[in-house]
Amino acid sequence: MAKQAGKKRTVHLTERALRDIAGIESYSLEQFGKEVAAQYIGKLEAGIGRVSDNAELLREESHFHESLKFYRIEQHLLVCETGSRARSLS
Repeated sequence: MAKQAGKKRTVHLTERALRDIAGIESYSLEQFGKEVAAQYIGKLEAGIGRVSDNAELLREESHFHESLKFYRIEQHLLVCETGSRARSLS
């Protein structure tokens, strides 16, 4: 029997997350060029989509608050706030 995907969640990016993504894109453009930058941003967007579709992909880290969950995308770590107080995914 195939594993069913988790409940789709709404993802809200914080202003900080949006600034970070813009910075990642700028750095990638400068260091690697337009094509590589576009590919990398696409990977970030796809990773955010995967987490939205499959929240079970998020991992806990014992030395952080239990409401924080993490997901690695290439060289970056997506930090997500979950639970009843969660308002954003960054």
